[in-house]
Amino acid sequence: MKARYTIAVILLLFLLGQQLQADEFCGGTGLFHTQAAELLGAGKLTISSQSRAFAKYIDSPGGKYLLSDGTNVLNATFGFSPHLEIDFSMALYQDLNRTGTNLQKTNVPDDAILRLRWGNYKANYFGRSFLWGAVLKGRLNSSNLSNVYLEPYSSESNAFELGYILSYYDNPLYPQESWNAHFNLAYVNHNDSGSHEKLQLLDGVTQEWQYTLGYRYPTLRWDFTTELYGTLFTNRPDPNIYYGNNRIFSRANYTYLSLGTVYRLFYGISIGFSGDFNLFTSNIEQNNILPEGYPDFYPPWRITGKINILRSTTFSKINTLAAVRPESEIDLEVRSRTGLSQRDLVDWLGTDEEGAEFIDLELEKIRAERKQAELELERLKERLKSRGSE
Repeated sequence: MKARYTIAVILLLFLLGQQLQADEFCGGTGLFHTQAAELLGAGKLTISSQSRAFAKYIDSPGGKYLLSDGTNVLNATFGFSPHLEIDFSMALYQDLNRTGTNLQKTNVPDDAILRLRWGNYKANYFGRSFLWGAVLKGRLNSSNLSNVYLEPYSSESNAFELGYILSYYDNPLYPQESWNAHFNLAYVNHNDSGSHEKLQLLDGVTQEWQYTLGYRYPTLRWDFTTELYGTLFTNRPDPNIYYGNNRIFSRANYTYLSLGTVYRLFYGISIGFSGDFNLFTSNIEQNNILPEGYPDFYPPWRITGKINILRSTTFSKINTLAAVRPESEIDLEVRSRTGLSQRDLVDWLGTDEEGAEFIDLELEKIRAERKQAELELERLKERLKSRGSE
């Protein structure tokens, strides 16, 4: 327990010394943009690197050049308990560049973000079993470059986010071996009332709702994902406000469609790519006259890449480079090697609530495996009968 508190304190102190701005990057068991209510599990750790980029060749009267925007984020997600994850992300590099001109805005390092995610809570809706959770995010801004063109809105103030997560798994016993769907809804308060530059004030606090719908179809080595995500401003920032020399570009509501795939190289290492396409951007007053060919608010498309590594910790031993195998197969082997009876399991786990939930899950898995064995036996009998009749 002391080690867990120590890790939490280190993460919080590290956060206080960094800047926090961009979102839409998350680690753990979620998709590219969608968080899942199923958590990693106590003691497990994932480290991931995510990159997102957009580029457009522009031929204008002022010249020919390449407009590009790129971000790289490092993420670490730790299972603090069966129902709590700590998720820390830091943008190592963010760059807006127009090749051949003096327009270049770079932050190295750039943003950081800390999430506390609760999950693995069961609920029944429409006769189906779901998992639900919640997420709390804090934002401390120490950047001298806020509200970057082509990036989501960010102010010079500290902000917070509170969200809800709902997940459905077609196979609740082994969630990652069947199709699953997720819904996220988050309220974001940018806490920017009274922020000022050049004697211009924001009218009230900028507030928005962020939403995502995600679907994943897994196979042994490949996952295929589809996501729909976007934002709805309930109070958008003033179009004439300045952050430094930057007008506010990211004031419009938007919806993106993301199509992605993930490939598992080893049991604990996977790589993924997704393409994001802007389906909708609300038609509002433009806050700046942009040259012809520039996107008005957000990129029309983006490409995202991700590398995810599941690593061993003092609390959970993982063979990262093991061969890719179904979790159900690994689970059966582990329980077979222990040789524990049901009575032994009860004595080992004790009588606490989490122990009781674990035993119930073990019994469900045993029943499912026994049923599968009985089906295999029936198939074998049918084959023997058909051969005998010949």
